[in-house]
Amino acid sequence: MNSADPGENLDHIHVDADALINTIGIIREFRNRGVTFKKIHVEILKNLLRFAQSNGIGRFIQISALGVGPGGQTEYLRSKFKAEELVRNSGLNWTILRPSMMIGPGDHITGMLGGMIKRLPAVPVIGDGNYVLQPVHIDHIAEGIGRLLDDERAFGKTFEIGGPETLTFNQILDRIGDNLGRKRVRKFHQPAGIMRVFASLLERFPWFPLTCEQLTMLLEGNSTSEREFFDLCGMEPKYPLA
Repeated sequence: MNSADPGENLDHIHVDADALINTIGIIREFRNRGVTFKKIHVEILKNLLRFAQSNGIGRFIQISALGVGPGGQTEYLRSKFKAEELVRNSGLNWTILRPSMMIGPGDHITGMLGGMIKRLPAVPVIGDGNYVLQPVHIDHIAEGIGRLLDDERAFGKTFEIGGPETLTFNQILDRIGDNLGRKRVRKFHQPAGIMRVFASLLERFPWFPLTCEQLTMLLEGNSTSEREFFDLCGMEPKYPLA
């Protein structure tokens, strides 16, 4: 099965399984390569839902993202919401998880920021850096999925998931720096308006690290007060940047 090809016919593949968990997603499009939010988040999901239905797989868990909703400001959020709607209307016993920024061993975000802290005299920060995020440990997402697979209380539910504390981007940099043994992380604040201009001009190039959509979502922040996921799983959230 080639998960990057939503048009691939999967009728010849038959599996004996009870559940299907969709973790496929991207945070950036590369249209010249055919990598779009619609293709990855929507079209591939349609194929997976058909596959689950034809193989009698009644349980489906969809990994979405915190902030997804009908009024999303970006194509990323809108495509994620359209995917959620397809899952809700699939006729399967579905559960949708909307985690905040997921952190764990080998994750891209802390690896990238840690590398910048080690290499640069000052880390570039867009705007004042006081927009908030609520990092959640990837181990807890994985463990929670395992606990909810057979739990009928989770059927037909959407869970917003955030970690145990809300942190500003500045605080996240300081936590990563502290874990690297840095007493202080120097920051170079750049006006958000200027970065938006640069992003609009350069986002089509893969080497440029930021798109206008990513900038919009970053400045909007990402947090939730909901705890139902952890309560239902019987877990206390870990501190991923402790």
